[in-house]
Amino acid sequence: MASMLFSKFPKGLALAAAGLLALTLAGCSTGGLVQNGKIAGAETPAAEEIGEGQHVIGMIVADEESSLSDGIANSSYLAGKLAATTLTGAPVTLVIRRYDRSASAVKKVAAELLAAGAEIIIGPDDAAGAATLAQLLQGKHIPILSLAQGADMGLGVYGAGLAIEDEIATTMGELQQRGHKTIMIARVGGAASTAYATTLGTAAAKAGIAATEVDFTDAAAGLSRLKQLPGAGTGMPDALVFAISQDRAGPVISELRGLTDYANMDMVGNASWSLSLQPLPETTGPIWYPALANNNLAGFSQKFAAANNQRPTLRSAVAYDLVVMAGALPQLIDDAPYSPDVLTNDQGFKGLTGSFRFDSNGTGLRTYVINKVK
Repeated sequence: MASMLFSKFPKGLALAAAGLLALTLAGCSTGGLVQNGKIAGAETPAAEEIGEGQHVIGMIVADEESSLSDGIANSSYLAGKLAATTLTGAPVTLVIRRYDRSASAVKKVAAELLAAGAEIIIGPDDAAGAATLAQLLQGKHIPILSLAQGADMGLGVYGAGLAIEDEIATTMGELQQRGHKTIMIARVGGAASTAYATTLGTAAAKAGIAATEVDFTDAAAGLSRLKQLPGAGTGMPDALVFAISQDRAGPVISELRGLTDYANMDMVGNASWSLSLQPLPETTGPIWYPALANNNLAGFSQKFAAANNQRPTLRSAVAYDLVVMAGALPQLIDDAPYSPDVLTNDQGFKGLTGSFRFDSNGTGLRTYVINKVK
């Protein structure tokens, strides 16, 4: 169960807030779910309003072209909707607008969210769009919790997006600790996998680790190449790193473990593996991946799948937590619940994605750890 922590408030208020918050978030796992519901299409609606609560949360989201979890493209919208409809004790109105990452779209959405009375805005997922939105809303005192990383406290922009560099730095640290000098990166052709593999390769070079790639867009061809590698005379990598979902990687790991050269090789995943509801195969050899500390992403996936019969993405899990946070804060803080002092409190917040906080610059801070499957 998600919870949130605060440290800059009087002790009495903090204790009362903790009790109220537990009641508020108790509804997140019951009620409001569409069991086994089929989603028609994967595009965020151009405009939608959910709920009739007193506090208005704006949400500007773009669909994801691809993700490392193979989640549905409009999962951030679906996650926001799920959060808004399952919150009890903290009723809100969630005003959602689709975004095509253009300046004209930002201008239109800014006017609409302002007219709707939004007190806080979640999104967009690009720093440029968030900055443009903030400029348009300058002087309105409406904080923007961007799903990107760029922050500008002067304009009220908080960078709530996940930092792929932080995740990969955790992976690199573990590879170095294990003494690995060479890795092979399994990727597919999607934008998310390609970006992850590229960033991973760059980080490996800086860490003195040689990295090569194998294309798994055609899974059979990728697996065939790996099987041929031991006899190619070019040397075997110390680890195989997957820039693909756990569900795609599982059968590959199972197949390779039957080969002597791969029986005990490190098989390394990515943070999206925390979302998977399918267990990895029972095999020999180490399997591990970077994960957000203290997360309950499996619980989020279960909620999401029960409501939508689809897979979510990491970005959608962040969106879910931000909607919950925005809905809960007015129940805890009567005066200026979205002020910088509240949003940048020292202890921060805890959601299904784990613990996070915003520093004095508005940058979202999270901790990654290594999850050792075996």
